[in-house]
Amino acid sequence: MKTTQLSLPLLIGFFIGCSTTEKGSVIKAGNTITLTGCPGISTETKTAINTLAGHMNRVNLSDSLLLDLKKLRGLKDQLNAEVRMFSQDSIADIDSCAKEIESLIPFLKMVWSEEGTVPFFTFNNGNLLGRAKQTKGKSDDELFGLLNDAWGSYGENTVTFPKWLTRVTDLSGYSKLGDGIHTQLLKKIALLKKQDNKIVTEEAGKLYVLVTDDFFSKSSYGNSRESVLKELTGILSDKELLTEADRMKLTERIKQLQTEKLQFDCKTLDCHFE
Repeated sequence: MKTTQLSLPLLIGFFIGCSTTEKGSVIKAGNTITLTGCPGISTETKTAINTLAGHMNRVNLSDSLLLDLKKLRGLKDQLNAEVRMFSQDSIADIDSCAKEIESLIPFLKMVWSEEGTVPFFTFNNGNLLGRAKQTKGKSDDELFGLLNDAWGSYGENTVTFPKWLTRVTDLSGYSKLGDGIHTQLLKKIALLKKQDNKIVTEEAGKLYVLVTDDFFSKSSYGNSRESVLKELTGILSDKELLTEADRMKLTERIKQLQTEKLQFDCKTLDCHFE
C-alpha cells in the first residue's frame, strides 16, 4: 500500500539502584553510575541520571512528580545528543547502553527511528503512569493517563505515531478520523485544561494542537469520507471541545472535505499522491 508521506508536528514537552521496570515499580537510587556499556555518555549526564532517579523515587505528591517532567525532558534531550555521537559504531553497543539506562531510570525508553537508523530516547508513558498512581493526588494520574491514551505505553511524536494515526512506515501513515479517537482525546483534554495545575493545562494544550492539526491538515484517511465528516460534525457540535477560532476553522474544513479530492478509505485502497 502506498500512502502520502505525513510530516508530524513536534510534541515539545511530552514526556531510580535496586530496579525493576514493571509499571508502578519503585526504583531505589543507587551509588555513582558507571554505565560501562555507554562510553559516549558524559559524566555530567550520568550524574543527572542518578540524581533524577533518586528524586523521582522519593516524591510522594502528584505536583512534585509533575515538576520532574521538565527535568526528565531535559535529560532525554541530553541523552539523545550524546548517544548519537557514538551510535554509528555499533548497533549492539547502543542497544546495550540503552538497557543499562532504562534499568536505572525506567521512565525513558530507547527506540530506533527513521527506518531503524537513528536511536532516540523517548518517554515510557506506562511507567510514568504507574509511578503517578503511587503519589498522593490525581493530577499526575490524569495527565500521564492522557499521554498513554494519545501515544501508547511509550513514545512521543518525534519518533512514534500517535494513536490517532495508522503507521505505514516510520515517515508515513494516515489519519484514523472516523474511529472516534479524536473525539475521545479532545473530551479528556477539555477536562484537563480546566484544572488549576499549570503543568497539566500546558501539556494538555500542546496535545490539543496536535490532535486538531490532524483534521485541519492531513490529506489521507483510513475511513470513508462519510465517517470522517460524521466525526468532525460531532466535534463541531460540542462547544466544549474547540476554541472559537478552531470552530470557525473546522466549519471551513468540513466544506473542503465534502468536495476536495483527498485520500479516503486507505484501510482498503492503494492511497498515494501523484
